[in-house]
Amino acid sequence: MVNILFFIKRKKLLKDGTAPIYIRVTVNKVSSEFATGKSVNPSQWVAVKGRVKGNTLLNKQLNTFLDPRIDRRACLLMKSLR
Repeated sequence: MVNILFFIKRKKLLKDGTAPIYIRVTVNKVSSEFATGKSVNPSQWVAVKGRVKGNTLLNKQLNTFLDPRIDRRACLLMKSLR
């Protein structure tokens, strides 16, 4: 079973006040975390959805950036566990 979760690290804020976005992929109770290289204002992050709220162009682009990462990271992790 593969579980994928996007989350932010609120305790590791960047100099501009944004929080880095991470992805956690869990396969057969083995998990790995990866940085996405993107950051977001913590007040705009919806933890339940693992997405940025709002209708601004930047927020739409960020959510679009995160979507394909789900499949790519899961495939890479599954291949490494074989």
